[in-house]
Amino acid sequence: MASQASPHGRWVAVAIGLALALLLGAWLAPAAAGEDEGQTLTMRVREHANRLGSCRRTRDVHGLHEEIWRAPVLYREVEEADGCAGLRARLVRGIGTLCRHGDARIRLSAVEALGAMKSEAGARYLKPLLKPGREKPADPLTMAAIESAGDVRHESLVAPLLKIARRCPCPLATRRAVESLGGYRSIEKKREAILLELLEVAVIERPEPVPEGVAVQSDGRGDLGRWKALSTSVPEALNRLTGRDVDTLDAWIALVDENREHLGSLFETDKVGA
Repeated sequence: MASQASPHGRWVAVAIGLALALLLGAWLAPAAAGEDEGQTLTMRVREHANRLGSCRRTRDVHGLHEEIWRAPVLYREVEEADGCAGLRARLVRGIGTLCRHGDARIRLSAVEALGAMKSEAGARYLKPLLKPGREKPADPLTMAAIESAGDVRHESLVAPLLKIARRCPCPLATRRAVESLGGYRSIEKKREAILLELLEVAVIERPEPVPEGVAVQSDGRGDLGRWKALSTSVPEALNRLTGRDVDTLDAWIALVDENREHLGSLFETDKVGA
């Protein structure tokens, strides 16, 4: 006759089964939570895109403006989740296309939102807006694009920012372009060129010495606004670019002359770029 398990043995078996079930649930829970989070984010990004499209079709400028500024917040949430590169790209694309919107306020908000996202994918939408222009002051959209380019920090934006620093007649736009380039320390293959070109721009714009007592209104290239903007912003930008602390433009000129054969040594490696 087969022996029957004792009540104590049955309780032990039940306890072991419960423990195994709890362990299995704890093991599966993070995966399930991650899957749920991904599905939720996917749905939210899709809903955001639908609202953008609806606002565009109905020409709801106020609603469009609100949705534009929801995008950077949603982008941060997506960025913190794993495996959501496609969602990030969709958010950037949705805002980037609004940089060509017919309403100037929407274009401006879209450009500013791209800067807030800080995604390199936004560079393709900012680059066409980075032009020196002939106006003084520069138009608000150009100014916003310069500011956002300083946050996006993509190598494709280096050349247009340098062009603004060299040619833009607006001192404030010139200063902002220089300041933006100062944040490009992480773009290693471009930073030496940025260093040399910013220094060259400042040297070219420096006015010639004049006799004491003579009022200076122009140096032959226009007013002194660009020089005033460059004389302070270039040393500050180069310090940020390299991680150094050099006081003046002349000190930077001397330092570069001394290290021209090995410019890479001017970039500090023990500090994190801004």
